[in-house]
Amino acid sequence: MIDLNLVIDAVVAVLLGATLIYCVVLNRRLSAMRHAQSDLRGLVEEFNQATEKAQSGVLELKKASGEAGQALQAEMRQARGLADELRLIAGSADRVAQRLDASITRGRGNGSTADKNKPQSTREPAAANVRSHVEKELLHALRQAR
Repeated sequence: MIDLNLVIDAVVAVLLGATLIYCVVLNRRLSAMRHAQSDLRGLVEEFNQATEKAQSGVLELKKASGEAGQALQAEMRQARGLADELRLIAGSADRVAQRLDASITRGRGNGSTADKNKPQSTREPAAANVRSHVEKELLHALRQAR
């Protein structure tokens, strides 16, 4: 019969061949993994750079928004001051308009009797009507400004 050593040597030779093929396949896979690892390392470095840029962008954005907020607050303070000043002016104008209205009313109420006895054509009613209409428009505009 065939010698037992020869059969064992043949089995070991076949197993060594299978191991050799498995080692070649494993070597190719490890090479591909090393190549992918170097690519992954490059991607991680790019990601880190992008993250740093994003962080610096966020810091610049915070700084710009803080400056814009301060500028807006300054504008708001100025606008409030101007609004207060405008309220004072409007109040003063209203008081002046009321005094003018009272003065005009008193002036018309204290007209001389000689003027009342004049004929209608010599009193110039058109000028009085125009004046009172303009005065009314002025008073109306001043009240609207409040």
